[in-house]
Amino acid sequence: MTLCPGEVARINSRPARYGDERMKITTRKYIFTILLLTLGIPIHLQAQTGTAGMPGAYLYNGVGARAQGMGGAYTAIANDVTAVYWNPAALAFQNPYQFSFMHNSLFMGTSLDFLVASAPTERYGSFGLGLLTLGSGDFEQRSVLNENLGNFSMRDMAIFMSWAQEVYPDVSVGVNYKFVNQKILSYSGSGHGFDLAVKTSVFDRMNIGFVVANVLSPKVTLASEAETYPLQVRTGISTTFLDDKLSLSTEFSKISGWDAAQLHFGAEYMAMPNLAVRLGINDGFFSFGAGFTFQNYGLDYGTAGTSELGSSQRFSLNYAFGGFGVLASAYPAVFSPAGEVNVTRIKLKVKSKAKIEQWIFAIVDVEGRIVRQFSGSGEAPEEIIWDGRDNRGALVSDGRFTYRFDVSTGEEEDMASNGLLVTIDTKGPVGVIGGED
Repeated sequence: MTLCPGEVARINSRPARYGDERMKITTRKYIFTILLLTLGIPIHLQAQTGTAGMPGAYLYNGVGARAQGMGGAYTAIANDVTAVYWNPAALAFQNPYQFSFMHNSLFMGTSLDFLVASAPTERYGSFGLGLLTLGSGDFEQRSVLNENLGNFSMRDMAIFMSWAQEVYPDVSVGVNYKFVNQKILSYSGSGHGFDLAVKTSVFDRMNIGFVVANVLSPKVTLASEAETYPLQVRTGISTTFLDDKLSLSTEFSKISGWDAAQLHFGAEYMAMPNLAVRLGINDGFFSFGAGFTFQNYGLDYGTAGTSELGSSQRFSLNYAFGGFGVLASAYPAVFSPAGEVNVTRIKLKVKSKAKIEQWIFAIVDVEGRIVRQFSGSGEAPEEIIWDGRDNRGALVSDGRFTYRFDVSTGEEEDMASNGLLVTIDTKGPVGVIGGED
């Protein structure tokens, strides 16, 4: 089942909880998060300046044009498929299936590319798979006598395999397994590592993300000496305003033994339903970007003020489909209650992670009034037959009708969709015969 904007709304956030129980849950989550942040921040190793020469430096520069446009302050947001890199725990709250490809052209024929996909499941959490590559080619190789020995290439590669699960209401954990490989000339080396992550909502509109990258650090040996990729800690907070049109995020990051701690700030504003503009500050350098969505597709652009790898302009192409949600369609899409085809059959499609407790399906006229409503407990039926009559049994007027489909589950999750449903036409076609009215 394909869930796309205008037809299917995403799984909404849980409704507000009230009373002492909500206070207890919020307090426990707050204490839990603060303990994680406190344990992760202290890194007191002697720092070196910059990331030049650092093993696996390409892994610490961020991915995704959207995140770059927001100054790299993305660990607490991470609400798209790039969570595989930024915060794998955030995959637990995502829907539907997603793909994304990022390309960044750098100096001297070098390019940074990221291909990633994610998939939610009903029982086993959410999964992600990503491939990040930094490749350079056609470098001239010369001997100590300045003899031309031909051309050579260099390549760094990392494969991410992610898993995430919601372990408590609004609290998820995630893990990344990373396989890294480096190749220069005839030398090649590989290593393995793990990342750990947490994401939680402390208050209704505030998210906190925490990641320890390389908690088990990859070690890569090219010739004789092994290089260990350094540990990195990232923690961030994000919130939304103006009916979720404005998102603000801030983030702290620190690479163990390299450079000082960095601060990141980002903002995103939905100027139109399918157009976003972004600004950010990435460790003192300004960034900006924009994003455009059309049906299941999205295109993002982001740039930063500086980059040790050369050009800082990135483009990302995104695609989403399927997943969990609700959808409705009618056949035929045009009918007449007084005609030969006097009913329409409405197909209902529901895919949910949890057991459905209640469903409501409403047919709405052009003035926004509900003319017919169906509802029930438990699973929704696969089909509803509508004869063009309202709740009182009277025939409705000709026109176009939309629908609203709402489903509630046992885990206090709501799914909803709306869109064009059917047209009633009792007059039939109007034309001319023989050139006369």
